[in-house]
Amino acid sequence: MRCLACGKLLRARDSVINGYGPVCYQNIFGKDLKEKKREKDSERLQLPGQISMEEMLLGRK
Repeated sequence: MRCLACGKLLRARDSVINGYGPVCYQNIFGKDLKEKKREKDSERLQLPGQISMEEMLLGRK
């Protein structure tokens, strides 16, 4: 797949998923791809009613 902005060949999985290389993504959206992934990961980890592995192992609610 090629970058939607500049047409360069995309190799990294995150770039292919988003359709932009890291430089073009930064220029267009003002943040890097890693920052987007961290936001997505933190959203996934903060589900209502979900406990962490530490809480489960220690028996906390």
